[in-house]
Amino acid sequence: MTARRVSVRVSSLALIGLVASVSVSAPGFADEVGSPLVTTPSAEPGPATSPLLELYGGDPENEAQLVAQEERRLIDVDLVAGGTIFPNLDVTLPFRVAGEPVSTLVLPARDAAYTEQDLEALAPLSFVETAAGEYLLSEHVVVLEGATLDLRRPGGMVIKMASQDNGFASIVVAGGNLVVEGTPTEQVKFEAWDSQRGEPDTTTADGRAYIRVIGGYASITNASLSDLGFWSGATGGLSLTGTELASTLGLSDDGERVIPEAYLAAPADSQSVDEGESVVVDESTTGETGIALTRGTGLYSNGVTAWLSGLTVTGNAYGLFVSDATSVELQNSTFTNNLVDGVVFHREVVNSRISQVESSSNGRDGFRVTRGSQGIQIDTVEAANNNGNGLTIDGSPLATGPSATGLPTVAYGGHSVLNSRFTNNADYGVAVLGGDEIVLRRNTVEGSEFGIMASGGTQNLSVEENRVDGAASQGIAFRDGVQGKIWGNLVIGGEIAVYVRDSQAEITRNTVEDVASHGITVVGEASGSIIGQNLIAGQGNSPIDTVRASGVSVLDSNDSPAWIYQNITERVLRVVTKPMTLLWTGLALLLLLTAFRGFRYRGSGFGNPYRDRTPLHELTRGMVDPSSVPGVVRPPESELRETRAPAMHEGMPRRRTTDRESITT
Repeated sequence: MTARRVSVRVSSLALIGLVASVSVSAPGFADEVGSPLVTTPSAEPGPATSPLLELYGGDPENEAQLVAQEERRLIDVDLVAGGTIFPNLDVTLPFRVAGEPVSTLVLPARDAAYTEQDLEALAPLSFVETAAGEYLLSEHVVVLEGATLDLRRPGGMVIKMASQDNGFASIVVAGGNLVVEGTPTEQVKFEAWDSQRGEPDTTTADGRAYIRVIGGYASITNASLSDLGFWSGATGGLSLTGTELASTLGLSDDGERVIPEAYLAAPADSQSVDEGESVVVDESTTGETGIALTRGTGLYSNGVTAWLSGLTVTGNAYGLFVSDATSVELQNSTFTNNLVDGVVFHREVVNSRISQVESSSNGRDGFRVTRGSQGIQIDTVEAANNNGNGLTIDGSPLATGPSATGLPTVAYGGHSVLNSRFTNNADYGVAVLGGDEIVLRRNTVEGSEFGIMASGGTQNLSVEENRVDGAASQGIAFRDGVQGKIWGNLVIGGEIAVYVRDSQAEITRNTVEDVASHGITVVGEASGSIIGQNLIAGQGNSPIDTVRASGVSVLDSNDSPAWIYQNITERVLRVVTKPMTLLWTGLALLLLLTAFRGFRYRGSGFGNPYRDRTPLHELTRGMVDPSSVPGVVRPPESELRETRAPAMHEGMPRRRTTDRESITT
């Protein structure tokens, strides 16, 4: 594209803006020159697995392609903004990168923050106020480094982000700043909006609107986000990610660079301009007062930092997705009914905190901290009724040996989970899948199949002063190479309170109540493990079971005065006398009784089913002498002669009938 072609685009857009200032039709998606078209579930892109995919729905193949297209679009914007493609373009002024079906409005650096009034001026056809304080955004917006998008308004505001069959809008902060601020009673609301149906977009198959901050800063307080995002963490709804992009995502299918079209964005009162003439966006020399970003200090150049408070997030693909970030503060927020996870700290998230946050009824986990993150503090949170775990922490190494990208083999950790509650989650209350120096202290875990479970070679794990109540199988479990201590916990109910398998654990000062099998069970190689000063109550074979373990020391200081011992016979009786067991046993006996009634001969198999219908020829030879039949009187010879039948055919000679032939049986 030449500079002359850019100027033609400018003129066309300015003329459209003049028309739009007089009369604006129904808003839609911006076409390649900025005018509206007529309008009448993995953290990383890739295949999903059941049962999450069944819950998520959508169109995996199409959604994965849309994620890749979004990454290519952002690379194109970066190439234009950096002057790689159009060196003569004045990128100090707002411009657009044409796209199909949705264009991208790019906001470059300036001292004054961009507000909703600026968006109305720069995009009169794609950022339209449909009611007082309510806007419809129908094109992508990208905020570059040095620019700030300020969406604050007394009384709050609603931004409906177009999201329908033929495309969707997004807000991406690429190295810039995003400021969103409402009040507890008058929030700033973002929602994916289907203008064709006049309702929120709840279908991910064709993509949905989303908000993403890449390598910049976000301050979002008292905001509501609903039904945003699709498929990947980066496009999952509200995401904070670093700046690294895959080097191949800017290429077409044949390997050639896709070259975007670019042109300047103009406000509604702009006039057509000649080649090389700048479009005036803001005639003031000083501009508006910039926003002082005092909360983010010590930012990494390629990371993202955020202050998030008072969020209400529901119906997103991912409630909140964070990667390659530092000093992220999330507090006083609620995440419910999101399609995948509620809150995800994915990779390279360091020195960040989650406090006073509820994450419930999500498709998978309430909270998830994955490999590569370090020093995450989770304090006073609640996770309830999630279809996966309440909290999952995975601090295992990114690689176990040489890898294509040279990933480190060290374990991650330094995480702490304090004063939190995990209730009735489908799998585990808290799952630790590897890592180092992780602390779980003063938490309450209720319900779930398993309470607190650690595996994957986790080292230096401290499980202290927690209350685990009603875990169906195991309250606290260390499995497969875990090393740590289980100290001062209260475990109530379940089959086994503390379970250790092929791990080293210091199990001391715990209180166990009302378990049904064993208080503490250790199996496998457990060298260095110690069991001491525990108070155990319940019923079963024994309060402490170590007969299948090696290397474990059981101290005399353990106490179980209220333990009810049950031998094998008693346990079997306890099982078989349960109501459901009795019911199924009765049904089985009924079937057996019905089957045995078919046996006719004891000890000789089945009898003849036609025994009472014996053929007559087996009982007699046929002809008998009447005199041999008891009770039969022979009639006189004269009567026999009179009753003899005539020949069956006339003319046939008669044959003498003997007495034996006269009577048959």
